[in-house]
Amino acid sequence: MRAKRDHGFRQLKRKQDKKVNQAIRVGEKIAKTKQIAKVPEMEVDELIRLAILQHNTTHCTSVTKENVTLRFLYKLCVNYLRHECTKYDDHIRDIENETFSRTAEAVAIIKMRRRILRKIADTYPFLEEECDSQIRQYVVQETYI
Repeated sequence: MRAKRDHGFRQLKRKQDKKVNQAIRVGEKIAKTKQIAKVPEMEVDELIRLAILQHNTTHCTSVTKENVTLRFLYKLCVNYLRHECTKYDDHIRDIENETFSRTAEAVAIIKMRRRILRKIADTYPFLEEECDSQIRQYVVQETYI
């Protein structure tokens, strides 16, 4: 009786694994279709000014260069570039509308986010550590898909 149950479980697991792998492939394919535009280049002081302005406007705060850590400032810059200077948010909405599988959606978003963060790091080498940190943050999510 136990062997019959184990066999049924293995069959179910194989079927589920096949669905997950198929969803992952779909997600990767969708992510590749999203064109990642060039990240605009600007002076560091201007980038910091715009990042702080966007953060303060969005979060109703009064952050200044002087009252935050350099790491937080870099995080603001990366987030500003990702959300305001690329089509990141449009791509997220497109992916959510194009996918019927939560797994495919998650994979597509993670892959697309990684590509954008890599472009930001390539354009602004001083932000590479923050970009890598955000990539690592999302890699943890990817392992649970």
